[in-house]
Amino acid sequence: MGRYSTRRKLNNDSTLYFDILKNRGLQNIIQYDTAKFNSLKKLNLSVQRHVWQRSDRLAKLGDFYYGDPKMWWVIAFYNQRPTDSHFVVGETIFIPSPLEEVLRVVYG
Repeated sequence: MGRYSTRRKLNNDSTLYFDILKNRGLQNIIQYDTAKFNSLKKLNLSVQRHVWQRSDRLAKLGDFYYGDPKMWWVIAFYNQRPTDSHFVVGETIFIPSPLEEVLRVVYG
């Protein structure tokens, strides 16, 4: 199953794109509906507190807590911060676990 298989396709024929569509010989643009994510905060997950340090990076934390730097997005998603620069030194963040439960909820 692809990541777009459950999302609606929308027909974008907005006048904002008139010149672009005309130049490309198109009538409209087909776009996918915005993805809806389940909130992880509603789950009964264990969370570990971590105080953000100057040297912290999401990938480093993903590697430390989950054994895989590619799992950085779990920490970012749970804390609702998309990048390292959205965290502040001294701020307490939360690391959800178990990772398997988080992935089950996100990926269904």
